[in-house]
Amino acid sequence: MSIKNLIFDVDGTLWNTTPAVAKAWTEAYLEVTGNQRFLTDKDLQQHFGKTMTTIAKELFPECSPEIHQKLIAACCEKEHIAIEESDPNFYPGVLATLPLLAKDYKLFIVSNAQAGYIELVIKKGKLAPIITDFLSFGDTGFGKDYNIAEVIKRNKLNPKETVYLGDIQADHDASHLAGIDMIYCAYGFGTVEHPDYTLKGMAELPELLNKINHN
Repeated sequence: MSIKNLIFDVDGTLWNTTPAVAKAWTEAYLEVTGNQRFLTDKDLQQHFGKTMTTIAKELFPECSPEIHQKLIAACCEKEHIAIEESDPNFYPGVLATLPLLAKDYKLFIVSNAQAGYIELVIKKGKLAPIITDFLSFGDTGFGKDYNIAEVIKRNKLNPKETVYLGDIQADHDASHLAGIDMIYCAYGFGTVEHPDYTLKGMAELPELLNKINHN
């Protein structure tokens, strides 16, 4: 059975906004706690792909649950503004390849980001005409495996005809929990043990899908 549906992760898969986001989160931390802490893009890359609740606990272990909630709200607000005001930093090949893929595949996005984040990705990349559906942690309060499964369910997709594209082990695990394979984007933030498929650059995706569909 051939692949017909592609569900994309965002950070580390479609784009890398960590430099702008690190600056925004540094400002949010100072605003909420009154303390100065300089966050770097590398700090964030170690945590992106997880839910905001988990990121707050791991990135700010010195803070209470109450402060975590305030930090999440402040970080999301300032992050949104920072990305809105900056030039989109999509990975090479993304904006050229996705419209080509949309001619033969249905495209979706699932992320562990806050509500409104995927909408910003779609707006910055002018992807609205080609994205069939999307869902995030901020929309449902549930993790990536649930949201992948929900997108499959509400769009009546065949799991055997659907793959997820992500860049970290958690993406791989979530995909399998949802009952689908994952294409590991090796140019992203993390590593994956025993990936189903590996992609070195987005421009190579049509060729990879063609090989998968003809095996």
